[in-house]
Amino acid sequence: HRDLHSFPTRRSSDLLSASGLHTPCTNQVSAQIASAFAGAGQTLSTADGDSGACKIDPKSTHPAILQPFTGNQIPTSLLNPNAQLLLKTGIFPAPTSGTAFSGGNNAPTNVREEIIRIDHHFNDKFWIFGHWVDEAISQTYGTSMWSGDNVPTASNTFGNPSYSGVVHAIYTVSPTVLDEVAFNYNGNRIAILPLGVVAQPAGLSIPRLFTGPNADNRIPSIALAGATGTNYTTNWMPWNNKADDYQIRDDFSWTKGAHQLKFGASWAIYKKIQDLFANTEGGYSFNGQYTGNDFADFLLGYAQNYSEAGVKDAGHWDNKSYAIYAQDNWKVSPKLTLNLGLRWDGIPHTYEETNRQSNFFPTLYNPANAAVILPGGNISPTSPGLGTSPNPILKGYQFYLNGIGLAGQNGTPAGLVNNYWGNIAPRVGFAYDIEGKGKTVIRGGFGIMYERIQGNDVYNAGTNVPYSAQVSFNNVSLSNPNVSLSTGQTLVAPISVASITGLANTDYKAPASYQFSFGVQRELARNSVLSVSYVGNQNRHQNDYREINLPSPSVLPALINKDKTVNYNQVVPYLGFNSIKMSENATNSHYNSLQVNFHTQISRSLTLQAVYTLSKAWDPLNQGGGAGDLQSVSNPYDRAYDNGPS
Repeated sequence: HRDLHSFPTRRSSDLLSASGLHTPCTNQVSAQIASAFAGAGQTLSTADGDSGACKIDPKSTHPAILQPFTGNQIPTSLLNPNAQLLLKTGIFPAPTSGTAFSGGNNAPTNVREEIIRIDHHFNDKFWIFGHWVDEAISQTYGTSMWSGDNVPTASNTFGNPSYSGVVHAIYTVSPTVLDEVAFNYNGNRIAILPLGVVAQPAGLSIPRLFTGPNADNRIPSIALAGATGTNYTTNWMPWNNKADDYQIRDDFSWTKGAHQLKFGASWAIYKKIQDLFANTEGGYSFNGQYTGNDFADFLLGYAQNYSEAGVKDAGHWDNKSYAIYAQDNWKVSPKLTLNLGLRWDGIPHTYEETNRQSNFFPTLYNPANAAVILPGGNISPTSPGLGTSPNPILKGYQFYLNGIGLAGQNGTPAGLVNNYWGNIAPRVGFAYDIEGKGKTVIRGGFGIMYERIQGNDVYNAGTNVPYSAQVSFNNVSLSNPNVSLSTGQTLVAPISVASITGLANTDYKAPASYQFSFGVQRELARNSVLSVSYVGNQNRHQNDYREINLPSPSVLPALINKDKTVNYNQVVPYLGFNSIKMSENATNSHYNSLQVNFHTQISRSLTLQAVYTLSKAWDPLNQGGGAGDLQSVSNPYDRAYDNGPS
């Protein structure tokens, strides 16, 4: 099928005569640029005397004076060479209808699957079977997926092969003893690869801010963020993900008198190699602040903003799982059967093989080393609490590290949180035949189940300082993002106030579900059974994300009303950081229900069943409608804010 898109676009010649086009204001450009405009016979505009903006404000007492380009066209001598080259390269498609483009890309989907199964009976006591499943899906997207791209000149393929395999051996030791040994494997790959106009053309000259690699020599993202609204980007592609899950287990069954005993143990390791999401190719945004038109700003090469990520590497994350269990199905008497079990789950947290991860620890934050915030909002180079990165690509860059712990160093756990090993899970059940005739049976059960947070919490923390960095400059040229348009001077990367995605070290017990039921089953007539049961669960230590770097509620009105005398980064408790969003296993939920089931066999070919359930659930549900791992608490001042009936 084809992926179709429609949006406004402009030919250069059409744009140059667009109404409302004006020259930049004198306060926006350097003396060198002003000289170039004068040499091209153009008069620069004068900014608003009140706000300094290069636009008309009807309420201003000293309104801007906007000067049109001579003939309402931008002289060729002022057009940016990089902009012209990118247009010739085809980052924006040509109009297909007037000034609009309508069209798309072919988007085929390819699917393949192979299955192999082998069974072999060596003798009456020994049997081995196994299978291997190999399936692959490759989907083509008409634009760059998971991005703001809306032009089909850049697209991608999404490849997702997956594999699973089992080898299972069964050995009958005796008529009452059975042993089963199994090896299980599951794995998948994700490859998101860019297509179309991707690589920089010969002659394009845009210096990068960092020295690290830019995979495929990608063209920087170009966002026309004004009225045109066109966005070209290959985002963080190419992006790769490799996951493999291996498990070995042994299950031993023994029937002894009235007991059916089962014992077992397992060990598993899950290994994941995942690229970080980072736009090392850089990205420009043009919003029309210089000429009144975003595309005209692009043609001049006058960007409102440029940002670039320093590092796009991969994390090698592992987690290991251990389990031991014992179970007894005991026929105590003809009327009573007990199900007794006990399980232990060892589920230490996911860790990165090379300790390439960091976390924020409130106990490590020293208020005496609070960051010194400059008037512009960045951190002073003389501030206490500064440090460097172990990544050589980021050599020379400083990071504010007060409160930051590096995995595997100075007592910081490899998985960033403390491991809890006391995950004991009893399982108890019973069935009691009141009359001993199979007419009325009472049943009940209780069990605890544990689960791990699979790893997305630490994957999300992969871009924390000091392992990753991003620099953003305002008002720079498409020819060189290191140079200020207004002064012509080389810009110095600031020490930014970073945001952190972390894990709450002291609040990370394994998520647990306590499940229980009690009911009565009664045969009303031949082939007719009525069951009435109470079924419920209590879930504890469920995961969420919560902001902890919160200003006092007393200053919230000033922040909401954008009071310029209150700077958010100067009223938070952990100065030097903006957002500190912590993953925590801290929320609870419960479910209670009355379940009624009637089943009757009317004839050999007709069965009637009626079911009624009256239930009530209580859980956290955020304003976006989400309820699950890694969801953010809507009101970080009150963790219980989202709790309610669902």
